Amino acid sequence: MSKLRWSVRQLTQNVNEATKFEETVDLSSTILDRSDDLIAIKPAAVNGWFVPEAHGLLADFIIEVEVTMPSSRSLKPVDVVIETHVTERYLDPRYITADMNDGFEVVLPLQNDLLDLRPAVEDAILLALPLQVLSADEQHQTATLPSGVDWAVITEDDYLHEQQESLDKSVDPRLQKLKELLDDGLND
Repeated sequence: MSKLRWSVRQLTQNVNEATKFEETVDLSSTILDRSDDLIAIKPAAVNGWFVPEAHGLLADFIIEVEVTMPSSRSLKPVDVVIETHVTERYLDPRYITADMNDGFEVVLPLQNDLLDLRPAVEDAILLALPLQVLSADEQHQTATLPSGVDWAVITEDDYLHEQQESLDKSVDPRLQKLKELLDDGLND
């Protein structure tokens, strides 16, 4: 079997050997329906190992994929390369206990004799999508930011700089007299 599906029996036949896999899979038919942030996705390369364990197996793999997303500023399409590492533990449901899901490791029940990594790969890609996507020009501040009448898009650094300037210029009117007294006291 291929395309991210394996027989659990075959993977756990030899308890002392890990099984290496290298797959390229097209996820566009399902993953584009799950995310409005994606414009397009190229086939994903999934490379890793299955390590047999008592009552299950450990899947450790790396996903490399190129996705097209809209720029956070201009909404122009931007190609983004995503590389993410995933480790999941698959166990016979009879051996899963409540303390196994401690937040550090994902423990999933094995269903029948078929291990399907496709949902795990899709979830990992969606979780690895960046929140801010900028084109090369936008990253280097060479692109002109949008503006209009009485409004303009500014960078976070410019915003923080403006906030600091306004704090420096503004003086609480109740403290203005005290400031004048201190300034007079320093001049004497």
